[in-house]
Amino acid sequence: MLGRFLMVLLASAWAWPVQAEPPPNIALLGDSFAVGLAPFFKVRVRHAVIGGSVQYYWEDTPGINNQTHVVVVLGTNDSLEYGLENSVAYTHQVERIVTHLVQRGREVLWVGPPCILPGHTTLSDDRVREVDALQEETLSRLGLRQARHVSLRPLTERSGVCVTDNREPDQVHFTARGYEAVTRFILSQLRSLP
Repeated sequence: MLGRFLMVLLASAWAWPVQAEPPPNIALLGDSFAVGLAPFFKVRVRHAVIGGSVQYYWEDTPGINNQTHVVVVLGTNDSLEYGLENSVAYTHQVERIVTHLVQRGREVLWVGPPCILPGHTTLSDDRVREVDALQEETLSRLGLRQARHVSLRPLTERSGVCVTDNREPDQVHFTARGYEAVTRFILSQLRSLP
């Protein structure tokens, strides 16, 4: 009798495949780092663009509602156009994006850029550091309970020096192992995931 029950149970498992659990309600928005993170995130909404910057209208991304945890990964490309000399314009753009996304989503986690390895031909780590600081200051000044900033710098530098661990030869992006680590870090920063 038990054998027959196990056979029926086994047969039904083959007949009705197990449904995968739906991914958490997360939206991933951003630049080429978001493109690299995308395969490691189980998300419902993804809007990732190589070369993305705060000049895009990320807040218009469809599929975001009051249950969506919005992850914004921007800043590296912005460092080419913005810095301390353009800080007012930059913080205005960040405010625009965050303010609109907070009105639509459950929370907004703005992920600042990682450090840039020495020797990159166009990107300056000093400028990237400035942009990261501007992002953090802007979100802090906005004081929105549902929005906050986290930096990837603690993951990518030691004692203020950018490390090559899990980075691609382009001196900017991560290897698959690096993107996995960044994904775990970001997910650990989201509040009240289902």
